[in-house]
Amino acid sequence: MFFREQEEFRKVIDRCVEEEFLRGVCDKYHYLPEDRERMRQTALVMQGIIEKEAFFQHALKEGEKLFDSVVISLGEGIDRLQDAYSEKGELTSAYMVEILAGELLLIAYTAYNQYMERTTDCHVARYYFPGSEKEYPLTMISSILSRLSTPVICNECYCMIPKQSVAFLALLTKDKSVRCPGICVGCGRKDCPNSSHRERPLPYGYARILGKEFI
Repeated sequence: MFFREQEEFRKVIDRCVEEEFLRGVCDKYHYLPEDRERMRQTALVMQGIIEKEAFFQHALKEGEKLFDSVVISLGEGIDRLQDAYSEKGELTSAYMVEILAGELLLIAYTAYNQYMERTTDCHVARYYFPGSEKEYPLTMISSILSRLSTPVICNECYCMIPKQSVAFLALLTKDKSVRCPGICVGCGRKDCPNSSHRERPLPYGYARILGKEFI
């Protein structure tokens, strides 16, 4: 389903260019005031792509526990946009695409939660991410994708294409006393670039070219 077709995900598209969101991104990643207009222009271009291409798919699997296999993607146009900026040497804009996409995907988790509560009698109890713990290895990405008729693919290095995509399992419940406290809770990865508790590190290439310290 495209983001534009569901009210919860439609909010992600709208949020992309909201002043409060863009100001928060600039503050989080320590951009200067003079960078904010470029951030806004980059977000505006991204919004047009996301409006056309962003989608999510899910497939419920009932058993002793109810799991939902989920893929959320901003679409291949975002990859092409980032590549185009890089090819023209506009690396600041290319990295802005990277961080804006990451922040929008974080918002999309909330949209997914709200969508499930509206369309089913269940809600999310916990997320399980490929590679986050021993019981859920990276190879799980392939099994999630195989359950869905999605254009997202996984290469031999377990990188998804389009790049700005996520795949996960959501444990669902009808128990109102059990509710997922956040996507980072229960995840054992200390180096996760999407951690909600710290900003995403620069990819090595951007770090070197933009003169930032690579962590």
